[in-house]
Amino acid sequence: MNRLKKHSIHYLQVGLLLLSLCLTLAPLQWSHAEPKAGISLQEATDTALKQFGGEVIKSESNKQNGTPVYVIRLLSNGRVKEVHIDSQSGKVIAPNKE
Repeated sequence: MNRLKKHSIHYLQVGLLLLSLCLTLAPLQWSHAEPKAGISLQEATDTALKQFGGEVIKSESNKQNGTPVYVIRLLSNGRVKEVHIDSQSGKVIAPNKE
């Protein structure tokens, strides 16, 4: 087998190995995305602002006791309020003062 064919086959094998590795790891990257069903992070933020007012400092998706929730931090009157919203139902779980 000539040298060019050997290198071509080798590069093809490495490429297929990398492709299979990427396809295997792809679902792990998606696991940190927003929950698929229920409300969006923007809807949760709007709910928190409507109920508690203030300015949004931070909003993120997280888990609380295995349940997907949105955590919205609001600044109002010099105080930070952390609001947890169920990402499935959109209901406020806990507004905790910090």
